Amino acid sequence: MKTKTQVRPQKDTEREAGGGDRAALAAGSAASFMVFLGTTIVTLALPTMLRALHGGPAAGEWIVNAYTLTLAAGLVSAGALADALGARRIFLAGLAVVAPASAVAAAAGAVPVLIAAQLAMGAGAALLLPSSLTLATSGARGAAGRARAVAVWGATGGVGLAAGPLVGGVLIAAAGWRAVFVVNAVLGTAAAAVTLARVGAVPARPRRLDLGGQLTAGAAIAGLVFGMIEGPHLGWTHPAVLAAGGVFAAGLAAFVLAERRAAEPLLPLGLFRRAGFSGTSVLGILFNFTFYGVMFALSLLLQDVKGEPPLLAGLSFLPFTGLIALGNLVTPWLLARFGTTAALLLGELLFGGAVAALLAVGPLPQEWPMLLAMTPAGLGGGIVVAAMTTRLVESVPAALTGAATAAYNAGRQVGSSAGVAVFGPLLAGAAFATGFRISLGIAVAAVAATVPITLALRHETAPARQR
Repeated sequence: MKTKTQVRPQKDTEREAGGGDRAALAAGSAASFMVFLGTTIVTLALPTMLRALHGGPAAGEWIVNAYTLTLAAGLVSAGALADALGARRIFLAGLAVVAPASAVAAAAGAVPVLIAAQLAMGAGAALLLPSSLTLATSGARGAAGRARAVAVWGATGGVGLAAGPLVGGVLIAAAGWRAVFVVNAVLGTAAAAVTLARVGAVPARPRRLDLGGQLTAGAAIAGLVFGMIEGPHLGWTHPAVLAAGGVFAAGLAAFVLAERRAAEPLLPLGLFRRAGFSGTSVLGILFNFTFYGVMFALSLLLQDVKGEPPLLAGLSFLPFTGLIALGNLVTPWLLARFGTTAALLLGELLFGGAVAALLAVGPLPQEWPMLLAMTPAGLGGGIVVAAMTTRLVESVPAALTGAATAAYNAGRQVGSSAGVAVFGPLLAGAAFATGFRISLGIAVAAVAATVPITLALRHETAPARQR
């Protein structure tokens, strides 16, 4: 009887905490929208920003990449903090960083201020991403409930990703480049108000904070991302790039050593022996490598080669990104009907087939064949992301959800930077058409590599989701 008395109140507390409450799901989903909106909305505004602030090409790269750098570097630590201190608390901390930083960016009068604001926004987004997913799924009951919550969370993130170019183009045309930062300031303030008023605390998972693991993981990821950002422009043998590589190698070695010695490691190394976790993490890296690499190539094609204004370029992206939300929303039905493996394979087929069709079409003067070729990509990408995230959540014990999803999303951010780093040099110079085709060929190969990994994971079973 004593054991029952101890266990039952915890379950009741979790139910009362509102983890599955509509307000919690809405707040978590709004944060997902904000984080992914931030990865794409700035791109189309960049030329206007640089003219207004008198910045050069190097400044433009850092305005965009500062957000990605701190987002990737902070994710693993943020996931552990969400587990240890409670998702609601870390979620509110993330909003308390993102909303003011967005306001500072909107008011920036110089490039250094804007870059500093982007660095702060990335750090806040790192706090938001794992905590928002934990908040959105913590009250879900059973695999079907978690799949639905993940689908809604992923769909709103997909809408943010899709809306970035279009919303950016509309805001620039209507109110100027500063308006692209006002969006997150307003959304962040509203999400904080809803969370404070309507969302109860999600129980923390008592554990020690592994400061050594947090510092070494952040240093390793920051070194890797910095090197990939600067390598194509400074040269891979430049002292700064070599130093970044050294920081990555030393940080990774120190992280492994710290995790082996820690009583309660930040990211237990045993997780990597779980095929569901490690395999899904590789799938996430490959998907983001392809998705953001292709998006980068299309952005250059539309704006730099074809000379489209921001609004028209944003509209041109809709066939690529507009169906992501639909893909997320149909995934729970696909998972229930056909299983995770079949859903992943379908998404990979649609996404990879669209990239292959774009490769076949090439950068023609007429845009409609290219837009038609890319239409299935958003649907397939949405299915892939939702199915991957569901498999990831199901592949780890509930007590490690925050840390595991944070590591998974950190890997995805690294994949995004790698896609731009690899495609960037290929697309530079006069031979754009050749570089465009080579880049898309690499993208097709990357998607093809996900198929055997997905098939290898088909027999993996989810661990018990013990609380």
